[in-house]
Amino acid sequence: MNYQRGDYERVIHAYTMVIHLDTEQIETVSMAFNNRGMAKAKLHQDFAAIADYNTAIKLHSNNAEAYNNRGVVKMKMRKYLSAIMDFDSAIALKRHTAGTFVNRGRAKAAISQYEQALTDYDTAIEQERVYASAYSYRGIAKAALGDLDGAMTDYDTAINLMPDHATTYRKRGMLKVQLEKHSDALRDYDTAIRLNPDDAHAYTQRGIVKAALGHYSQALTDFDTAIRLVANNPLAHYHRGVVKLVLRHKTDGEHDLRIALKYVEKGRNTQLKRQIEQTLTDLK
Repeated sequence: MNYQRGDYERVIHAYTMVIHLDTEQIETVSMAFNNRGMAKAKLHQDFAAIADYNTAIKLHSNNAEAYNNRGVVKMKMRKYLSAIMDFDSAIALKRHTAGTFVNRGRAKAAISQYEQALTDYDTAIEQERVYASAYSYRGIAKAALGDLDGAMTDYDTAINLMPDHATTYRKRGMLKVQLEKHSDALRDYDTAIRLNPDDAHAYTQRGIVKAALGHYSQALTDFDTAIRLVANNPLAHYHRGVVKLVLRHKTDGEHDLRIALKYVEKGRNTQLKRQIEQTLTDLK
C-alpha cells in the first residue's frame, strides 16, 4: 500500500525489517531485496537498487523479477548490453512476460538493433494484445526502419488503448511532421502538452513546427518553456537561436547557438552538432 502511495522510504524500511528477520525462507528474503530495490530505483538510488537486485539474485537465482528490474536500472544507466543480458535471463526463467520482452526491445532499440527490437515487441503483443506501450515502442522502431505507415498504425492503436499517454501523442506528432502533416502534428503536440505540461520535448517539437510555419513569436514561447523545463536542451537552444537570427536578433541568436553547441558536445547527437557548427560558420 505504501508503494502505491509513493511512500518509498517507508517501503524501504518495511522490507529492511523483513530482510533482518531470522528466516529460512530464502525466496521470501530474495523478493524482499527485489522489492526494496524497486523502491530505491523509484528514488533514483540506482547503485543501491542494483546492489539489492544482485543480492536477490544471489539468494535465489531463479528470481526472474530481479533480473528484469536490474535490467531496467542498467538501461537507465545506458548499460544496454548488460541490460539485455539481464532481460535474456529473466525471459529464460519466465517465458510469458510481455513487459520483459518490451524492456529488452527498448534496450535493443537504444543501440539501433531495430529489427531485433521489433521481434521482441511482436512477441509482447502476441502475449498481451492490449499492451499499449508495446504498440507505442514498436511504432518507434518501425519509424526508425522507414515503415512510416506501420508506425502510424501502431501509434493509433496505442492511443486507442491508452488515450492519456502523452509520449505517444508526441511521437505520432513527430511522425506527422515527417509526412508533412503539420497541422495534425500541432494537434498531437497540443494534446501531449495538455496531458503532460512538463514535457520539454513536446514544447521543443511544437516550437519547431510553429517556426516552420512562420509563427515565430509562438515558436519562441515554446522554446522558452522547453528551456525553462530542461536548461541543457541543445535542440531548443539551437532552434530558438535560428528563429532569433531570422528575426535579425543576431547577438541573441548566436548566443543561443553557442549554448546549444556547449550542451550538444556533452551528448551523442553528432548530426545536431554539425548543424550548429555550420550555422555558426555561416554567420561569419
